[in-house]
Amino acid sequence: MQFGVETSAPGAFSALNTHTPNTNPSVKVLILGGAFGVGLGGLLRTGGDTSHDVAVGSDGTARVTRPLVNLGPDGKSSLDRWVDVISKCAGPAGEQLVSLDETYVVANSDNVHEYVSWSLEGGGVDCMSKQSEKIAIGNIVDNGASSSDPRPGPASDLRFAVDTVLGNQHHVVVIDGHNAPVAGFDLGKLVSCAVSRGKSTLVRVDMDSQSCGADASDFVHLTLAPAAEGSKRYGPHADVLSVVPFPGTESNTNVAVGCAMFLRSETVSLLPRFFTEVGDLEPARESLGRFLAWVASRTRLTACAVPNGVAFPLTTENDLATANKFYAFYADQQSKALGEICPKNRPAPKQSSNESTLRMQMLADRFAAIDKRRGSVKTHAMKAALDLDMLLPLFFEKIKKESEGDENDHSGFTVIGPDGKETRPLPFRFRDADAWNSSKNKPKQHPCYVTTQNVSYGKAPTIADMPQRWHGVRGEFTSKFTGGNYADSGLVVGNLKSKVHASLDGE
Repeated sequence: MQFGVETSAPGAFSALNTHTPNTNPSVKVLILGGAFGVGLGGLLRTGGDTSHDVAVGSDGTARVTRPLVNLGPDGKSSLDRWVDVISKCAGPAGEQLVSLDETYVVANSDNVHEYVSWSLEGGGVDCMSKQSEKIAIGNIVDNGASSSDPRPGPASDLRFAVDTVLGNQHHVVVIDGHNAPVAGFDLGKLVSCAVSRGKSTLVRVDMDSQSCGADASDFVHLTLAPAAEGSKRYGPHADVLSVVPFPGTESNTNVAVGCAMFLRSETVSLLPRFFTEVGDLEPARESLGRFLAWVASRTRLTACAVPNGVAFPLTTENDLATANKFYAFYADQQSKALGEICPKNRPAPKQSSNESTLRMQMLADRFAAIDKRRGSVKTHAMKAALDLDMLLPLFFEKIKKESEGDENDHSGFTVIGPDGKETRPLPFRFRDADAWNSSKNKPKQHPCYVTTQNVSYGKAPTIADMPQRWHGVRGEFTSKFTGGNYADSGLVVGNLKSKVHASLDGE
């Protein structure tokens, strides 16, 4: 998780009261959005970018509020996408784990009015319905800092929010709003894991496959306990052994903190003590990482692998371009899968007789019973078609080709799969289901019942039927070998054995 952002907060804080354990603490959400965005604003202004809003302060400094930058073909900002993630945060039984009513945003004096405008956008008759999908104005907190003030960092913003609106009697889900999440980010997995295990929990990402193009020095690195003694793999919920908070420091692990974390009330209550003991938090961008390192040395933290727990950083022009391309790529894949799995112009079945009508009703009842027991087949098919373990490697392969200008050679490109092993992107023959021709000689359907042969024979594959992994041979030998087929040119000198009688051997 980057959490290494230029955020600001007032220089002084009032001491918290002694923490009294809460027997039934609630879960609140805090989105860090107080970065000034001066670095990105300067880059966009210098590069002449007009596709994003660049504000200019009274001192002529250009800045960009990164959580509100529009991304992708749908024009949703990072904050819009986090609102979607929070609204869908549910437990295993479908219960809602967090609420937008208990979600807060930390802003600064320079950009707080932009967050207020975002919360109120829509206006008119739809104002209330629009606002119900946003974060309320009263939950947008101004930390009182401006770009001319020193920047204590995200840890100070967290403490400011705890002092003013959150309190230290509640669990807090901290989200880095300066990173845009991918579709299907499972925040419910993080909350469920932290609540069930009774520990503060961090989303973890694999730097080899889930860094989304960000530099490793922008992450807070973790050392995790292995799944078994001597193993190099980690369990789905691994204990944190140590935290490396300083970007650029050598680390023996490729695991880093993701863009969200669940801090239990016991951990939140340690903030005043941390600021008292540590004192100077320069450089400010590393303050939250230093807090995690300080906490990890005193209590136990857990790192959780969250489904689709990937987010795109929004720090540079290239970051914005990569995020825009991914959301466009994902929308294209979603549209294609939807057209294949749920076509709009599917012809209605012909019902030539009462017998056919009865058979169709029997099939409909049968499929409805299966859907009720196992879930909707279409939902499962869409989930498989939009599996990010498959789409992310394909997307970054596409970006790699565009950057190198080579449309054919990708022999050196490898991907680390979810099992921790190297795999390769799917060959083109496995990516496009439309390229596969279905048989034209499909046998005639029996009028009374469906046979297995008729269900599977000649059925055109969809994107959900295509493989998601490919471990095929690379073919280097075949592509370089110039000879023909193998032929045995050796001389047989042994006696032939007769199958009739031993006296006939050799004849």
